Amino acid sequence: MERIKTSVRSLAKETGVEASKITEAFYQFRDAGLSIEVAMAGMATATKTSVAFFSDASETAKTIVTGK
Repeated sequence: MERIKTSVRSLAKETGVEASKITEAFYQFRDAGLSIEVAMAGMATATKTSVAFFSDASETAKTIVTGK
């Protein structure tokens, strides 16, 4: 759990995205049944993509997971 918190804080500092949005992105991937490692990678990808496209990290993660 500490590894996830550290990753979220680091990603928030790097991207300027709120930690709560990054955490929501992580849970989008976990709720899809993905492992912690894959969810963390997805969280980082969704967060960085959301910054590039001026969108919400959680919504970006949801789109990646569901394709919608």
